Amino acid sequence: MITQFSTLYAGHVLEGEDIGFNGVPHDDRWYSNDRLITAFDIAKESAILMDELGYDVLWMAEHHFQREGTNAFQIF
Repeated sequence: MITQFSTLYAGHVLEGEDIGFNGVPHDDRWYSNDRLITAFDIAKESAILMDELGYDVLWMAEHHFQREGTNAFQIF
């Protein structure tokens, strides 16, 4: 029997951009710091919503070796 629910937020800041097989390769994408910090707002909003919906865990991804990546989400 399933007793707990969780979700994953990987820190995406892509919204309707040219992504996918025909899109811009991730190594060629450059985002401003203002754009990148929206990941924290999205993570906070997701955490609040998941808590209200009764979820037990919000998993966060680490993005190593990428320009826009992070290596320590334990700051949350």
